[in-house]
Amino acid sequence: MDTPLHPSQAAAIAHIRTAALTLRPQSLEMINHVLYMSNALPASATHTALLASIRRTARVALHFHPDRPVGDHPSVTAALLADGIYRSQFETGISNGGLSARPGGARDEWERGLFGGGYHGQGFGSSWFVLKGEVLPRCTFTFGGSADEPKWKGTMDEFDGVLAGALEDAFIRESGEKIRTGNLDYYVEAQVHGEVRLDRDVEALVADPSFRDTEVGVEMAALAERFGFPLQWHVGSEIKIEEVPHDFRGPTVRSLSERVAKDGMVTAKAIGDAVRELARDPAAWSERGSQAHVLQELKWLWHVLVRYGKPSEPIA
Repeated sequence: MDTPLHPSQAAAIAHIRTAALTLRPQSLEMINHVLYMSNALPASATHTALLASIRRTARVALHFHPDRPVGDHPSVTAALLADGIYRSQFETGISNGGLSARPGGARDEWERGLFGGGYHGQGFGSSWFVLKGEVLPRCTFTFGGSADEPKWKGTMDEFDGVLAGALEDAFIRESGEKIRTGNLDYYVEAQVHGEVRLDRDVEALVADPSFRDTEVGVEMAALAERFGFPLQWHVGSEIKIEEVPHDFRGPTVRSLSERVAKDGMVTAKAIGDAVRELARDPAAWSERGSQAHVLQELKWLWHVLVRYGKPSEPIA
């Protein structure tokens, strides 16, 4: 079922598609070069097969931290249960990155540039919604985050630019291996235009196992039952205090892990508990600096967990 788009949303998608068309000659040159150098010949047939596979099987994942407080709700999952709509950082005012989704803020300006002013007149999380394939036509894509003013961009029907960026990165930086070991920097970012309704647009909810048997875990199960999609658990990630490095996101993250960890272990839930405690009583954390600084430190600790953590459950 087609989802009606506001003229501003349609304009944003059209702007990205036009940019992708402009980039097409460079995109094709890069794609053909990488496929030739990789001996994936004939390049034209491989290119066609890649695009067909992406369009047939690709799914967008909307990442979020389910336990973060938002508005009058104690958690994101509680807010989702209230109205069944996934809301952007501009609406919720929360983020695992910078809190700049406001008029004139940094994210506001990034998106003004990315979408050509189409909207003028959201880090990754421990859990995610997998959206149905029907959502793809109203998505735009960039290789790299919007904050980086990415060169490579596209839509599902003009995807060569994004494919070129991904192939170039994998070939030059060899970051394909990094993806399996906690890649933080090289990825395809999707922007979904139009309302995301849980009852219509979600194919599955994939959750971090540290939330099993918790209030948030119960709320996620209720979301799945109410809106009709499966709840799945990924293998999770955990790291011991003594394994937190001193040289990856700054020297203070180890001491933060000592305060955050539960039974000597840092998990997504342990970090989330710390965020909630900070929101309730910022003064209790004042020895580490301002509330904004501690939030940044907690984000860095999350990066450490993603990069260096080990699965908390057996890999099937």
